[in-house]
Amino acid sequence: MATCTLIFSTTVFAEDQSSTLTAETSIPSQIVHEQAGDVAPPPNITLASNPLRKPKHAVKPAPLLKIVFDDPITPPHERVNLKIFHGRWGQLNPDSLTPTQQAYLDLYQYNFTAESLQNPSITPQLRAHAALLRHDPKAALDILNNTNNLQADQYRASALLMQGKTAEATELLRGHRDRLQKNRTLAELTEPDDIIAAVKMLTQLAELEGRPPRDWQAALNTLTDIHQNTDPLYWPARLAEAELLYQKNNRKQAIEALLETLAYNPKASRAWYLLGLMSAESFGFDRAGQATEQLRMINPNHPLAAVLETRIALVQRDSNQAIDVLNTALEKHPQHHTLLALKAAAHATAFEDQNTTATLAQLEAISPGSHLGYLESGRYLALARQYDLAADMLRLAIDRAPNSAETHTELGLLLVQKGDLPAAHNTLQTAAALDPFNDRTVNSLTLVETLLSYETFETDHFIIRYKPGIDEVLARDIKSQIESIYRTVTTKFQHEPTVKTQIDILPDEQHFGVRITGMPEIWTVAAATGDVIALTPPRAGAKQRGNFDWHNVLRHEFVHTVTLSQTSNRIPHWLTEACAVSTERLPRDYNTAQLLAWAYQEDKLFNYDNINWGFVRPKNEYDRPLAYAQAHWMLTYLTETYSHQSLIDLLSLYKNGTPDVQGLKQITGLSPQQFMTNFNKWANTQIISWGLASHPDDQAIHQLLANQPHLAPDQIATYLDQYPDHPDLIKLYIEKRYIQVAKADEVNPQDRMSLIAYLQQYQQIRPVDPWPNRLLADLSLQNDDLGMAIKQLSVIDDHTADSGSWAMQIAKLHRNQSNAKHAYTAAIRALHREPYNPEYRQYAATLALQNKHFPAALHHLRMMPILEPKQAVHHIRLAALYHRLEKYDHADAAARSALTLNAKAPVTSFLIKENAAPLPTVQPPDTEQSQAKPQ
Repeated sequence: MATCTLIFSTTVFAEDQSSTLTAETSIPSQIVHEQAGDVAPPPNITLASNPLRKPKHAVKPAPLLKIVFDDPITPPHERVNLKIFHGRWGQLNPDSLTPTQQAYLDLYQYNFTAESLQNPSITPQLRAHAALLRHDPKAALDILNNTNNLQADQYRASALLMQGKTAEATELLRGHRDRLQKNRTLAELTEPDDIIAAVKMLTQLAELEGRPPRDWQAALNTLTDIHQNTDPLYWPARLAEAELLYQKNNRKQAIEALLETLAYNPKASRAWYLLGLMSAESFGFDRAGQATEQLRMINPNHPLAAVLETRIALVQRDSNQAIDVLNTALEKHPQHHTLLALKAAAHATAFEDQNTTATLAQLEAISPGSHLGYLESGRYLALARQYDLAADMLRLAIDRAPNSAETHTELGLLLVQKGDLPAAHNTLQTAAALDPFNDRTVNSLTLVETLLSYETFETDHFIIRYKPGIDEVLARDIKSQIESIYRTVTTKFQHEPTVKTQIDILPDEQHFGVRITGMPEIWTVAAATGDVIALTPPRAGAKQRGNFDWHNVLRHEFVHTVTLSQTSNRIPHWLTEACAVSTERLPRDYNTAQLLAWAYQEDKLFNYDNINWGFVRPKNEYDRPLAYAQAHWMLTYLTETYSHQSLIDLLSLYKNGTPDVQGLKQITGLSPQQFMTNFNKWANTQIISWGLASHPDDQAIHQLLANQPHLAPDQIATYLDQYPDHPDLIKLYIEKRYIQVAKADEVNPQDRMSLIAYLQQYQQIRPVDPWPNRLLADLSLQNDDLGMAIKQLSVIDDHTADSGSWAMQIAKLHRNQSNAKHAYTAAIRALHREPYNPEYRQYAATLALQNKHFPAALHHLRMMPILEPKQAVHHIRLAALYHRLEKYDHADAAARSALTLNAKAPVTSFLIKENAAPLPTVQPPDTEQSQAKPQ
């Protein structure tokens, strides 16, 4: 099974955008305790580490806070204020609170409709803040009618923005900015609340006007100064600082600020919300769920909990779940702009156009000119690979908020994923000008500029981009073989994409990560985002992922491209992965078979309704590989039971908008539960045929081996009489006996034949284990049975994706048998794993020449100077071949290149003589389409 995957999150999900930078902000995924899996990994199975597993961080109270609480001179009234402000609510006596204290407690607990927050005796700022948080800007403006100070004006500006009165808000904010800059009053402010208000107004105006980054940097510096100098206990400054850092995708520093925030207030709602948000962005849905629980503990009807739950559902492509959550939440918070915007997105991703339009109109009525509904709809449509619909929504968002860097960034990233690099470049340039501190924007812009400078090859159905240099080797290999992959995949799925597929070869894993997600951290080697396939080069070294079978990986990824096109990107996640795996050339490996057998026997297989989660939110080390393996297994069952055509029909249903479960029922006549019941029965027969079913003698054998770990072969043989068909006992006997035979000075032919018989018996009982093939290959070579050796080595090679060594052994054995044609085919298999290996490349060229397959020989020889640029011999060989092909000008050029490296190179006969009649110019042959099958 290929190590590559599809469908990554390609967007950053914005926080609750109420246009008010409230006293609480963001936090990322690392600090929530991850729930460890309660099931041990299956025995004897090597599993890749879970890339989503994060280090655990405990939130420890700040030592300074403890000192303040324990200070005996702190007055009782102030001690109550500290407990409210720092989230120590369980230590309060509700009956002793003053109206103002109760109002603050309700505000921090998001009880915005509480009577305490309507009490005219509390400050207008506090009441206005509550009105804004319940998304009632009119009430906020009425409350602030006769109040003029920094905080009041910041809330007034936010209320105007929520009402869509951008011009009035901008005029108000400009006045404050001009006064702050002219009189330098920002530095003279002493109250943290006033400083925060001033900073928020600066950042609000900066976004409205698309101003240079100096205002953002000034805001960040001021916030840092608050908690470091003005008031170290004032956690809202840390939280506001973290939010700015998060908005710029500077997550590392945002995490640091947020950890400090929770140390000073473990009940900061907005911190927990953004913690869950960052977790959801990285598919850490369990951690996101824990953040939701924290919010529900603060308030069972917490609006941010509903926002977070909705985002989690939308990431998982569960629009119905999102709509259910939103409808419940909107009963409590009917004017909440973010909830309404997300409801529009949920209807849009469910392709419910009328409901989408109606919800956008509802949002427009309470916030005229708001871009939020279009932004959220575009964001999640892009995540669902509905690129054209998403682009339309995001362009409408840009029209409404032309100076919002976020909307431009989202559109730019969408265009990158779609493969429209010139348009992406223009859009990201605009985004970077508006927000040059956003790492994701800057990274993506830099990557696009780099990609536009790359060289390209074009075939009938593909555009291949590569960085000039050594990656030309891989690019030419792909060019020569990709059309055969096209024919195989499109024939199988009976569909051809309408546009050319773009293949981007990124020079290292960091470039690849930015290409896929906008950030450099990523764990796979290739990914498809619709009409674009990106992959890292299969080579070892710094920032590389090591060798892998690029040919197999591209088959896998191109299946994603085809099935996404075939279904208008509406294929369920499990099925697109199953289709991709089903087309790989590599067979199911032994680890995978063991994993499936173990999961079946331990009742750990996924249900139909949760298998998609195994890809995007694995709970343990084996969930993701199990999801891939089981999805492929389920598809095998589907096609074997209902025909391959049933798969094609199912894909057609999805294209027409049929939901996942309904489509399955139309094809099979079964509910998901009935389908899985039948699948499990079939799976059991598969496990039995693999020799991995539970054996009646397992307990006895395992007890025997545990008690006698040093049994000699003869002793094991006596137990074989009692348990003649137990594969573990046979394997142990072979291992012990093979060691004895290997140590012998001379191998007895009878001993060899006996071992072969036992190995063949083990193969019959457990055919999925390639272990005996190595021993049989060794024994066959000892016996000069090259045909048998090749057969066994071919099985090993099929199970080895990260090395070309086995394929090269096969190539050499074929050549020893004077079968250059099969030798060449094996050499190409070796180059699929190690295309940058000069030894393999030269050997393939030699075999192509022996086959008189000159285009293929030229293909490989042209790669040699790229792989080993200082070796004159490669230019000499090229000159000789060009001369033989009567490409005299190219022979002359190659000969002169050889002479620059070695003045004595024997290439005189390949040089074009001076004063000779000019030869016609011949372009180097670039199309070696028949490389894989020399004739």
